[in-house]
Amino acid sequence: MDVPDEPRRRAEAAIGEYADLLAIIHQCKRSIRSPRPSLALAPASHDELLRLEDVPGLSQRSAGSAAVRVIPLISTEAGSQILADRLDGVGLLADALSEDTAIGRVRELFRFFERAFRLPPPKCISPVATFLQSNPRHKDLGFTGKEVSYWFETLRAEVTHADWRPSYLRSADLEPYLGRLELAAYDVLFNKSIWRHPSATRQSRMDFMSGISPQGTSVVVFQPTATLLVAWMDPYNVYPVDHEATVTLPQPWIWRLPGQEEAGSS
Repeated sequence: MDVPDEPRRRAEAAIGEYADLLAIIHQCKRSIRSPRPSLALAPASHDELLRLEDVPGLSQRSAGSAAVRVIPLISTEAGSQILADRLDGVGLLADALSEDTAIGRVRELFRFFERAFRLPPPKCISPVATFLQSNPRHKDLGFTGKEVSYWFETLRAEVTHADWRPSYLRSADLEPYLGRLELAAYDVLFNKSIWRHPSATRQSRMDFMSGISPQGTSVVVFQPTATLLVAWMDPYNVYPVDHEATVTLPQPWIWRLPGQEEAGSS
């Protein structure tokens, strides 16, 4: 049984708005996690109850954003030698990785690209795309001019501004793009020939151990010793899963997955 997207999204929006309100009232950081099960259905009438009793299970989508350990583990001394001429880039990328939310990380990544190419956002598109497409692994990584244009023209605008635009982005909207953006930033940091210059020329300082597919949902492994990172997300790729959360659901609510005989609690 599939859960319709429209009511599910309205429910997610309501959860997010309530969490935002709690953060403001209590002057604190807010964090939203998904329990297991991540959803349940309650009948609104006796007829719906009869229909739910015939449902063998809830259809669970596969979801999650791919993440990888891009470079091999190197010593601090080796890293300082490789990156000695671009320590400002090291700082900006470290700032991005230190952010707790996708929206914070993406904002810092755009500052990183602007610094690396010494260009304003609209003019970054062509050299960034050209540089990424020159990667020897391009056949597997598949960065395109269209993808890079979307980053700078749409994502950056809606993650930075909320003025006259009808829409703006939150962290959950950015999660699907974060892995590819970070992958691109690592490539620029290690392999851009001339730092703080519009040039898109490349030098081979660091080869990737793994990467992320153009769809952003699967990992491409280039070396057998690569480390893969798993971010456990709910089936709709909205909230991280809290494996310690326990939810007791009253009967006749249904949450069981396909193949499970009895509904219960998690």
